[in-house]
Amino acid sequence: MEDKKIPFGSASPISPYLYMNLYNSYINEINKAKIKNKGFRRYKLHIFSTEGLNGFLTANAILEAIIHEQFSSDLIRNEYKENLLFEIIEKAEKWDIKMKIEKFPKFLFSKTFNKSQDLYSDIIQIISIRNCITHYQYSLYEGPEKGVKHLRNKNLTYPKPEKNGSSPWFMELFSTECIRFCINTISLFVEELSKLESPKYKELNGINKDIFQPLKEDVVKKYFLENNINPDGIDDPSFDVKL
Repeated sequence: MEDKKIPFGSASPISPYLYMNLYNSYINEINKAKIKNKGFRRYKLHIFSTEGLNGFLTANAILEAIIHEQFSSDLIRNEYKENLLFEIIEKAEKWDIKMKIEKFPKFLFSKTFNKSQDLYSDIIQIISIRNCITHYQYSLYEGPEKGVKHLRNKNLTYPKPEKNGSSPWFMELFSTECIRFCINTISLFVEELSKLESPKYKELNGINKDIFQPLKEDVVKKYFLENNINPDGIDDPSFDVKL
């Protein structure tokens, strides 16, 4: 690495900036609803928003950024150069993000994420949905079926009215609750990653949990009320509700 030409004057983690973009996209959609007051589609905490799609794209980018920042940065490569990971790094860098999330902590910390936890399932579905958005297939047969069902079961997709409830899978993601799900999944991912870190690693390059704060439901409801939006109201003609 020392023999390589250095084209950039400095380096810094990008994940905090991506995370703030994700967080702010949620707040911005609430502010838009406040400005419109009436005439926007909403079902309780679900504000109908195409930004829901971008939530999954940004969340996936954050996951990848965190993994690379924490496990393959110049600092870590130098400090852990005797670790097996850096003997196979050219191969390891070609692994998909799911394998990196599972395997990289094992190399440095001798332990990894618990696959039986809801967090792991949430991460896998974010990755799956992101892949289906990025490589979209205009088809009745192709799409993130498991991912969308996963979100439906958590009441995160935009609700379908009983009448004429059919829509493309990606439109079910047009909800601010999908953005909030991405925010909270990243926050919990960081929390669990911090628990895996060894004392030596924490001192050297421990992840800053304070940056990746969750957005809990009680906070959201309070924010709705502060902006004169009834968190239990429905402002969507699809549900035969008067605007």
